[in-house]
Amino acid sequence: MGFGLKNDSVAFIYPPLATFLAFGWAQNDYRIGQIAQYIRDKIEIQYFGFCWETSMEILYPETGFGSWRFVVLSHGGIFAVTELMAIGIGISHTPLSGIEKFLLAVDLVFFVFLLIPMWKAWFRNT
Repeated sequence: MGFGLKNDSVAFIYPPLATFLAFGWAQNDYRIGQIAQYIRDKIEIQYFGFCWETSMEILYPETGFGSWRFVVLSHGGIFAVTELMAIGIGISHTPLSGIEKFLLAVDLVFFVFLLIPMWKAWFRNT
């Protein structure tokens, strides 16, 4: 996007892109968790001595600073802050044209789409 900063409205492209990147990251992390659970529940019980996932679950339960909610906050926060920065760059010149107002509305919708799963993850199991 660096080449487009001569035209501030190009920054409006970033928030939808960042939202989809955040969802892709979250989906990958969720699938890795599912794989870990499968290894713990199906594979480790069959082979004595293989207990990496079981020991990780015991050592690092879903509480504390390494829990899912802090992972979501740290990674999601990066996406949220950079989306707000892009929106700020986009609206830095006034008045906005009709297409820029439309893109701003789309950006705000995608920003909310990013915040909803972050909110749910933060308050999960509390």
